[in-house]
Amino acid sequence: MSIEGMHSEKSIIFVRRINQLLQDERFLQLQSSQSTSNLFEIVAASHLEMWHSAFIKWILDPHSSLQLGAYPIKRFLYTVIYEGTHFEGPSLDMDLAKIESNFFNLNLLEFENEFGVKPYGRIDIFGKNKDLRIIIENKINSQENYDQTLKYYSFSQETKEGNELDVLVYLSPDNQKPPKCKKFIQINYQQLSDYVLKPCLYHPNLTDENRYLIEEYLSNLASPIRGGNVLALQHKELCIQIYEEYEDVLNEIFLSVRGEVPRLIKKRGISKNFNMKLEDLVNSEILSLGDKFKNTYKGNTYETTIVQEDNTVQLLYEGKLYSSPSALSDFITQSNTNGWEFWKDVLDVNGDYKGNLKELRNEFITACDINQNE
Repeated sequence: MSIEGMHSEKSIIFVRRINQLLQDERFLQLQSSQSTSNLFEIVAASHLEMWHSAFIKWILDPHSSLQLGAYPIKRFLYTVIYEGTHFEGPSLDMDLAKIESNFFNLNLLEFENEFGVKPYGRIDIFGKNKDLRIIIENKINSQENYDQTLKYYSFSQETKEGNELDVLVYLSPDNQKPPKCKKFIQINYQQLSDYVLKPCLYHPNLTDENRYLIEEYLSNLASPIRGGNVLALQHKELCIQIYEEYEDVLNEIFLSVRGEVPRLIKKRGISKNFNMKLEDLVNSEILSLGDKFKNTYKGNTYETTIVQEDNTVQLLYEGKLYSSPSALSDFITQSNTNGWEFWKDVLDVNGDYKGNLKELRNEFITACDINQNE
């Protein structure tokens, strides 16, 4: 067969695979979900912080019209204790047995939104009974202002009347922006979706009307906020299934558009997206704190340093912190860039050349693949 014939046959196979993808019922389901407005978008409240807090309060409150009793708050406390980020280590006398039993009288919790605590401010979501207080600071589009978590921690310490346990929670879309008070435990909206909202959908006592509201809220979490990011991936498992089935087609598309392909790794039997972070390369000792990235762009040389602030690995440039190579390269170029390609040279603290950043990143990916196959 001629070279032209081989290329033609390959093209036909590729077209057939695309056609299979376009007809796949899972792909059609995903496509349909993306083209439908949800209830929150219709009433122009898709990402108002107050609306999110009100809906979460409705989910957690055992006395709300959701009518699932303490089930949602049990799932929430599990998420906080076992899936959240504890900046000062496990400090709460709470485990799964205590959560699931009547130890904390969770069915007696009473919740409020915008709970005023002068002179400390207003707590986004506040729950209380005689055994437990839950303080939730909720952030959507903004970072923490006016040292809110520090003030709410002071409130928790100065207003205790007995031996009640305080659970301090910082809920935000971005784990790269931790709370200022390290007594708070951080969770994100993906965890809220996976461990609280979706389990409620399967509860046998959930009414059709309330199932509809939760599904609409999950759809709302998947709609982009400022900067194009989403709060949570509503169809994460479905997307992984589609990618694994049509990896050959999707990889070629990604390769053509972005010059790289996405990676999936499996951990404890669960597939998940491999989202590259500076912290991953530092933890693997491929990069180190103090290393510098350099590049020349439009005749100017730029340099940034890897640092750790608030237990988060970031890039320091002209006195400001950036969460990723792309965040900083976007700022410099004032356009969307791939920071792993923009920053060419990596130098150690002594100024010695360590390698090309993209090649160092690929070294880490290869190591992950090898470890996964072992």
